[in-house]
Amino acid sequence: MPDTAHYRYLDTSDSRYHSVNGFTNFDIKRRLPGRKGHNITFGGTWNYLFSANHNESQRLISLAEGNSAALLLEPYDRTNDNHYNRNTVDLSLRYNRPLGPHDELSLRLGGRPYGNSHRDRNILLAAGFPDTLRNYVSDYHTRSLYASLSLRHEWARTTLGADLHASYDWLHIDNRGLFPDDTLFRFVALEPSFSLTYRTPSMHYFRFHYSYSHSTPSGSDLTRSCIYGDDSYSVGNRHLSNAATHKATLSWNRYFEKIGNVSIDAYANSTTGGIESITASTSAADPFLGRVITYSMPFNIASSYKAGADANFTYRPVAWASMSLNASLFLQGYHVEGEPWQERFSWTLYARLWAKVAKLVNLDANVNYGTPTLGLYTTEERNVTVDLGVSATLLDGRLSLRVSVSDLFDSNHYIETVNAPTVATTESRHSVSRFVTFGLTWRIGKLDLEYQAHGGAAGQ
Repeated sequence: MPDTAHYRYLDTSDSRYHSVNGFTNFDIKRRLPGRKGHNITFGGTWNYLFSANHNESQRLISLAEGNSAALLLEPYDRTNDNHYNRNTVDLSLRYNRPLGPHDELSLRLGGRPYGNSHRDRNILLAAGFPDTLRNYVSDYHTRSLYASLSLRHEWARTTLGADLHASYDWLHIDNRGLFPDDTLFRFVALEPSFSLTYRTPSMHYFRFHYSYSHSTPSGSDLTRSCIYGDDSYSVGNRHLSNAATHKATLSWNRYFEKIGNVSIDAYANSTTGGIESITASTSAADPFLGRVITYSMPFNIASSYKAGADANFTYRPVAWASMSLNASLFLQGYHVEGEPWQERFSWTLYARLWAKVAKLVNLDANVNYGTPTLGLYTTEERNVTVDLGVSATLLDGRLSLRVSVSDLFDSNHYIETVNAPTVATTESRHSVSRFVTFGLTWRIGKLDLEYQAHGGAAGQ
């Protein structure tokens, strides 16, 4: 409470983290008699992730100079264990059938018969007593069914595609702790899209694409379980609905044999009913922490848009040098019901220079810069970063050496400013991200050299 006390705190921690991730997939294709491209494919994917984090932390709290007001803030030592695992199985069946020399039909059915995201958090305080406020176990069980229908028609240089995707999803929240939650949700979505491409004899390539999609709330967006941190908590919102997004893109690409490649992508995206997490402060002392704190909750309050253009230019004047330039100009806007629009114009620039010196040493330099970008009630700002690299291949390709420097000027400085109706914050963060990487490769054997030669030819 700034009118009665100001304080600072110093956190120190010791963490140990490990994770295991497994992924596999399969496809079985059966080519059916008849026209070329007539086939049916059955596939599946399994993905498993487990992680564990053990943290021992200590906090020291000091009041501002000259302030002796009593606060319910005591130094503490505690042990925190977090476990997380995600296990999903997805299956699909796809049928492709040519309808004629220039038409094709594709039908896809599939779903997720099993999906589970599990997280538990166990905190022990210095005296060995469990923290019942912050200890919890959450399980989000998901299942889904979907069907997709695609049609393609080709003319001499034009291709028209139309797609329709329908889905039905189940989400079961099973949270245990001080704030239990056991609720089942169902979502239905219908998403169309179409695209039109045109290729000219002089190697111009034009493409227009439009899509309409839904974004469903996640389990953490909907749960009634309060997740407490040290000085705040987050909670879901039962009244959320799907957010709807329209996307349109117009692209042009041109390859020049003596210069390189040029492309421009113009786009416009619009979202209504966007799910945004709003941070506010409690109007009275929190019953568990004993003071006024901040909390966050998602709402379908934000309408947003982003319109702009991305340009790419690759210049190859000679075989031993090239330059790439990527520029992006865009206008962002957010709107909350009952408030004026928040709008901002931003741009980013990425440049890369590559050159070979004396047919032996490769030089590589990257520069990345962007102006501040807009979010809902937030502004994010980052500094320019520069990366350099040198590599060489010696002894008829057997020995390769490389040295690279990331963030040469150590300028990875991030600033976030929040100006929400009930809370205003500024966060400035500087990560020491300048580091040097050394690499050495020694190739042994004729077979490996031939493999590297073929790989290099394919890459060129």
